[in-house]
Amino acid sequence: MRNQSLEMVGARLLRWIERVSRRIEQPLAHLIGDARLNPLYHTGTITIFLLVVILLTGIYLTMFYPFGFTLSYEAVSRMEQNPISRVIRALHRYASDGAVIFALLHAWRTFFQDRFRGPRWLAWVTGVGLALLVWLIGVSGYWLIWDERAQWISRVFSDMLSHWQGGESFLVRFFVGERAGSGWEFLLMVLLFHLGISALVGLFLWWHLQRLRRRRWLPPSFWMGIVGGLLLLIALIFPVGMLPPANPAHWSPAFPLDWFYLFFLPLWQNRWLWLGWIALIALLMLTALPWLWKGDPLRRAVVDLSRCDGCTLCERDCPYGAIRMVPRTDGARAKWEAEVDASLCVGCGICLGSCPTLALSLTPSPLVTLESLDEHFSTHLPRNVIFLCSHLPEPPSSPETATVIRVSCTGMLNPALLGKWFGDGLEEAQIIGCPAEDCANREGNRWTEERMRGRRLPRLKEAFRSRVHTAWVAFLSTWPKAGNVNTPVTAYAPVSWSQVKRPALLAVVVMIALLGLPLALSLIPFRLDSHPSLIVYGWHQAGHPLRGIEPPVPVASPEKAPLRLVLEVNGKQVAERSTQREEMPFFIHFPLEQGQNQVRILLHDPAFASPQVLFDQKVEVSAGEVFSLGYYDERKGGDAKQGERLFSERVVGVNTGCHICHSLQPDVVIVGPSLAGIATRAASRIPGMSAEEYIRQSILQPNAYVVPGFPSGVMPPNFSEILTPEQIDDLVAFLLTLK
Repeated sequence: MRNQSLEMVGARLLRWIERVSRRIEQPLAHLIGDARLNPLYHTGTITIFLLVVILLTGIYLTMFYPFGFTLSYEAVSRMEQNPISRVIRALHRYASDGAVIFALLHAWRTFFQDRFRGPRWLAWVTGVGLALLVWLIGVSGYWLIWDERAQWISRVFSDMLSHWQGGESFLVRFFVGERAGSGWEFLLMVLLFHLGISALVGLFLWWHLQRLRRRRWLPPSFWMGIVGGLLLLIALIFPVGMLPPANPAHWSPAFPLDWFYLFFLPLWQNRWLWLGWIALIALLMLTALPWLWKGDPLRRAVVDLSRCDGCTLCERDCPYGAIRMVPRTDGARAKWEAEVDASLCVGCGICLGSCPTLALSLTPSPLVTLESLDEHFSTHLPRNVIFLCSHLPEPPSSPETATVIRVSCTGMLNPALLGKWFGDGLEEAQIIGCPAEDCANREGNRWTEERMRGRRLPRLKEAFRSRVHTAWVAFLSTWPKAGNVNTPVTAYAPVSWSQVKRPALLAVVVMIALLGLPLALSLIPFRLDSHPSLIVYGWHQAGHPLRGIEPPVPVASPEKAPLRLVLEVNGKQVAERSTQREEMPFFIHFPLEQGQNQVRILLHDPAFASPQVLFDQKVEVSAGEVFSLGYYDERKGGDAKQGERLFSERVVGVNTGCHICHSLQPDVVIVGPSLAGIATRAASRIPGMSAEEYIRQSILQPNAYVVPGFPSGVMPPNFSEILTPEQIDDLVAFLLTLK
C-alpha cells in the first residue's frame, strides 16, 4: 500500500509539473503556430548540432595553439587579432553556451514527459553524464587561455589538489616553480584532458541514442540554418576579446564571468563550499532519478501467439527496437512470431496500433485498453468520441456532443477496431495528441496520422477516413468542434519558406533571446576578494642542502623522523607539511592580511641538528598581491638518465624532440649530424671552450656555431623558454656520456 501511495503521489506530481510547463510554453507555441518551427521540440538535436559546431571550431583553434604559459596566451591573442580566427573563436564560445541552454531545456522536457524511467534510464543517465562532460570541457577551455580568468581557475585547482595525497608533488612538478618551466607540460595535460573529454562526449552521445530506432542526430536543415546563422551574427557583432595575461604576482580584482561554466568561482571565493556539496548530492540524485522516482506503473507489451500472424508490422513501428521477429515456436503455419524484449519496452502501446490481428496488449493494463473499449462500445457505442493523449491537459469545460477517452498514446489506436466501430454506428472520431516532433513516445502521432490517412499499414478503410479528424497540439483552450480538427502531421515534410515567414521570424526572436542570455550574463563583472596571498612551494630531499640557505650542522647518525615544513604567520602556526619519505614536495597557499605580516618558515630535517630557518621576515603586501617563496635543493650537475629521457621525446614544439633530428648511430644523418661521440668531438670543436660549454651553447644558441655541411636556422632557438635549467643540465649530462 505504501508503494502504491508513493506511485500515486509521484504520478500526480509529474502530471502537475507537465501541466505547468506546458502552460509556460503555451504563449510561444501559440505565437509560432507551426510545430516545425518551435525550438522547444528540437532541443535535443539542436544541442547535437551545437556540439558539432564546437568540435569543428575547436579543431581549427587547436591547429594554432602552442603550449606554454606565455606562448599559449600570445597565440590566443594572435587569433583574436586575425578576423577569421576571431570569428571562429567566438563561434566556439557562444556555441558552448548555447549547448548548455538547449541541453538543460531538453533534460527538463524529458523529465516532465516521463521519458526518464524504466528502459529509458540509459538515455537519462548518459544525458546527465553528457552535461557534466560538456561543463568540464568548458572549464578546461577557459583554462587553456592562461589569462586572469584562468589564473583564478588555477587557484581553485591548486587549493583542491594541495589537500590530496600526491597533489603537491604534481603541483610542484608541473604547475608552479622552476620545475614547471614554461608550463608546456601542464598546459599539454590540460589540452589532452580537454580533447579526451571531448572524445568521451561522442561515446556518451552514442550511448544516449543507442536504444532508439530511426535516430535523429541533427535538426532539420531549416533549424541548422537559423542556429548557425544566428551564431555567426553574434560572433561577428560580439567578439570574445582578451583579458590581461595571468600575473603570478597579483590576483585580478574583477573580470567578466561565464556563469554557465564558471559558477564555482564565486562559491569558492566566498567559501560557500556547502553549496558545492549540495550541488554534488543533487547531481548524484539526478543521476539516480530513474530509480528514485515512483510514478505510474511501468508497462510492457505482451504477445498473444494465438493471434500473431508474423506480419512484422509491430517490429517496424516500435520506436525503441523492443520487438523482434523470431522463428515460430508454437507450430503454427506462420513463419515468424513477435518477441518483446522487456528491457527495452517502454509500454508506449504503439505496437498495439500496428497489429492487424490485435495480438498485442499492455501489462499491467492501463485504465483504458483496446479490449475494454471494444467491450464497452459493443453495448454503449457513442455517436462521437474524442481520443485524448494522456500527456495533454483537458480544457476546463466538457465537450457537449462527444465522449472523451484518454489513451496512454494515440499510437495505440488500431485502424481495424476503428473500422469495426464505424461499421457498428460510430459517426465520428477525433484524435488529439502531442504536437508534431514532440510526441512523448517519439512517433505515436506520426504513425497514427499515416494509418488513418491510408499511407501506412495497417490502414483505415477508405470509406471511414473522412470520419477521422486529427489534431496534434501542445494544449487545448476549448474542445474542438466535430469535423474541425483535421491537422495532418507535416513536421516531417520539407519546410517551404513561403509557408513559414511569420513563424520563422518569431522563432528567430526566440533563438536570439536564448543565445543572447549567456552573452548578457557574461557582461556582469565578477568581483573577487582582494585579500593578498602567500604561496610557498618547493622540493626537498633529506640531508641535501637547500639552494641559497646555509645548512645547519649535520648529524652523524640521524634519527628516524619525518621531514617537516612549518609555516608561521604573525606568530601562529598556520600550515604544516610532513612525510616519512626521503623526498618532500610542498605547496602551501595561505591568505594574508593587507599590510605587514610576520612570516616564518622552518624546515625540520633529521639529517641536521637544528631546524633550518628558510624565511623569517616582515612582509608588506597590498590588496590582491601574491607573495611567492620557492625552495629547492642544491644540485651538482645534471641527471644523465633524465637527460636520456628528454632526448628520446618525440613531440616537436613542446620539449626537446632531439631524437627526431639527431641519430645516436655513427655517420647516420636524419636532419642534423649524428651525436654519436659528441662528448669527444665537443672538447675540441671550438678552441678555448670545454665540451660541456660547447654542448650547452649548442642547445641554447644553436646558430652560434653550425657544423659544416648543415644549414643554419633549422634547430629551434627557444629551448631556454621550453626547458627548465634543471632539464638543460640533465640533457647536457646525458650528451657528455656519448664518447
